[in-house]
Amino acid sequence: MRIVWSSKSMESLAKIYDDIFIDSPQNAMEELVRKLNIASGPDESLLPKNIGLLFFNPNQENFFYKSNIEIVRFSDNDGADDFIEKVFTGALHKQIEKA
Repeated sequence: MRIVWSSKSMESLAKIYDDIFIDSPQNAMEELVRKLNIASGPDESLLPKNIGLLFFNPNQENFFYKSNIEIVRFSDNDGADDFIEKVFTGALHKQIEKA
């Protein structure tokens, strides 16, 4: 199984770590994920680590059950039905920004 990096993932990684991003897109991505220690394995079977999936996969729920942030705000009353709930999904750093 080979990792297929979306152009969106590549752009966000390149923006964050542009000092170690190289010109060749596929080789650069493989080198980058190895330097960041978010993927491992031989070149023909480079697989993401859990941290790589949590931070750079927009659908991490496919790998980790309940990997989202849920915030519940209760009113000042004692009414249990009176609350506001927000659920943040997606890559972990995006969830933190939104929350």
